[in-house]
Amino acid sequence: MLTPQQIEETHFDTKMLRYLLSIVDESSLTRAAEKHFLSQPAMSRYLKNIENQLKTPLFTRVHNQLHLTESGMIFMNGVRSILHIEQEMEKELQQMTSSGSVHQIRIAVPAPFLRHFTDVVLPHWNDANPAFIAKCSALGSNAIQEALRERHLDLGIFAATDPVNAPLECLPFAISGMACCMPASWDTSQSISEIESCLAKYNEEGAILISGDTCIASVQKHLLREYNAFSSSVRVSADLSVLCDLIRIGYGPVLLPELFLRDFPPERTFALPSGPMVHFYLAWEKGRHLSKELKEFIDIIMESSHQIGLSTE
Repeated sequence: MLTPQQIEETHFDTKMLRYLLSIVDESSLTRAAEKHFLSQPAMSRYLKNIENQLKTPLFTRVHNQLHLTESGMIFMNGVRSILHIEQEMEKELQQMTSSGSVHQIRIAVPAPFLRHFTDVVLPHWNDANPAFIAKCSALGSNAIQEALRERHLDLGIFAATDPVNAPLECLPFAISGMACCMPASWDTSQSISEIESCLAKYNEEGAILISGDTCIASVQKHLLREYNAFSSSVRVSADLSVLCDLIRIGYGPVLLPELFLRDFPPERTFALPSGPMVHFYLAWEKGRHLSKELKEFIDIIMESSHQIGLSTE
């Protein structure tokens, strides 16, 4: 018999519960798997995972058909209730959205900022303003500016070297010089004055990481040419978040805005003494009327930049 404590100690997402409901409705793992475009072994693993967490079998097999055990019947009553509640909530939310009761604020940021927004900014806003749900995605700087001009976004943070020419309303969010992050294989005793020969050597032997963000990539290439380290040899071009992951596991070198490298070991990173500054701007469509709620959201974003130590001077 399935006890209330066993149910309380389990953790499932609604996707797994829908798979389970399909197994009950179809009385077959194979047909349930086909319904969800899964293989039969994959569906079997989902079922085994649920039964292991509950510490009791939910089905018995009779004449090649699956039938619920007594524990399975108890559990499925709860599953149907949960999925019904979820369905009703989705309907209610859709009705609220279509009637204008719930509004969505759409914002996009460079990938390294995304975690800060999803962990800090958005929970702060969504808890205090349930009628205005904010959603954040990661895009490159050019894509963000284009989306703002096309009204696909309400707000965006992008990198720029010449922000005055951006046909958008802009607030300075952060400013950063460039820094170099060295791979683990590099001799960390080398001085900054040796960066030119180091980059040139690595450019011949391996890959220099280049950002997929157009603005930051242009700054990287400018610096690499200054150090005589940019040629047609192999290099890796990737999204900023991917570059940060590659650096963490030992690839490199990479030249990035210094603020993106604050979480990396200090002995592997150093600021470049000269070079262009990268400006980050919070922006919206030029001439757009800002509602009270959007102004409050902008205030929260700007306050958060100071909380994490981003310089806007």
